[in-house]
Amino acid sequence: MKIITFDKNSIELIRAEVNKRLQSMSEEFGIDLHCGHCSYSSDEMNFKLEVKKSGVDLEKTKFQRNCFLYDLKSTDYKRSFIYENESYIVVGISTSSRKYPIKVKRADGKGFKFTSSLVSKCLSVKIIDIDSMI
Repeated sequence: MKIITFDKNSIELIRAEVNKRLQSMSEEFGIDLHCGHCSYSSDEMNFKLEVKKSGVDLEKTKFQRNCFLYDLKSTDYKRSFIYENESYIVVGISTSSRKYPIKVKRADGKGFKFTSSLVSKCLSVKIIDIDSMI
């Protein structure tokens, strides 16, 4: 099949083929390779090539690097807390978000962004096991 002009369909075909070929390189080098976002015109296209170490949690790395800016500790990543009778887990930081930089997930998997002061306050609350006191 010869491609005459670049459009959405041809880009999807090329992306699928590039990702298929990158898979063998990923296995060979032990890294993750992925053909990502594409910008294009009728005569040219540019793909973003994403390369990262296999098995690395980039959200965790970003959280640990930036948590001190939001009055959190690196150990707060993946910690759970209760807010308004719902359970949440801290899953990341969005440094570009000034008002709601802390990314959390509710127990049902739905994602939210909270203020750092709210998350810090909720994480500092001590939960007492009443059954053990009886």
